[in-house]
Amino acid sequence: MKITIVGAGFVGVNVCHNICLKNIVDDIVLVDINDTVKGKVLDLMQSKFINNFKTNIHSISDDDYSKTKNSDIIIITCGIPRKPGMSREDLFKTNYNIVKSVIDKLIKTSPNSIYIIVTNPVDKILDMINYNTYLNIPKNKLIGLGNILDTSRFKYYIYENLEEKTMDIEADVIGLHTDKKMIPLINHAKVGDKLIKDFISKDILDKIVNDTKNGGAILTNLMNTSAYYSPAASVTLLVESIINDSKNILNCSTLLNGEYGIYNKFIGVPVVIGKSGIEKIIIKDLDEKELILLKDISPL
Repeated sequence: MKITIVGAGFVGVNVCHNICLKNIVDDIVLVDINDTVKGKVLDLMQSKFINNFKTNIHSISDDDYSKTKNSDIIIITCGIPRKPGMSREDLFKTNYNIVKSVIDKLIKTSPNSIYIIVTNPVDKILDMINYNTYLNIPKNKLIGLGNILDTSRFKYYIYENLEEKTMDIEADVIGLHTDKKMIPLINHAKVGDKLIKDFISKDILDKIVNDTKNGGAILTNLMNTSAYYSPAASVTLLVESIINDSKNILNCSTLLNGEYGIYNKFIGVPVVIGKSGIEKIIIKDLDEKELILLKDISPL
């Protein structure tokens, strides 16, 4: 099992480290235009006999992508990070051109790979990749990360507002991975078998939704750069689900062709993840208001 990670920034390096610790892949190729990737790979490999992982990590810092040949999974994290005051949409032009140039090279060396897109704005980048039909990446093998992370943030904000703390939280975020166009399904969220709307006040529910939708911006303002630990954990969960053929239901950006009444658009919804990538789209029982919100965000 071989994985290629493009982008050796905070997210990419943390993904690499996390996957090594899982001991589930033989080789990881870490790609970056900056020569510092060589030092990062050396540093990671020098932890091999401390953390006792089998994975061998290799670096690329030029245009020779031969080491990536026949990668099973390719994770795209490259691009400029979000800065305070920026929306994810502000990153589109620059980051799309970076992602496209990388995929143009990778598709030649790994034509059968599963692609996980992390670079923002993830849904819009996926739409444009799909528009470039010459790439011919199957729908099930083109996956956007966004809503896995959003859902984890949603659960965290619910957790923080519980008088009695528990991890038994069921909650979902669908829609786009953007501040304004994600949809935390607050009316469906549960702690144990109880709907949170039945015991948490509306003011607090509204704050949970608002904090979830602005979760990335909150962290960017605090850290002066984009989040990386939780995005890396989200990617790791997705990769592990693919490799182990777990059939986990995760909220990912996928191409909709009639599901929820939406056509030819990448939107985050619950999907079944297995060894072939996205194996099934789950149709949630949305109320009329939620369905309208989902359909309203479908145009670019």
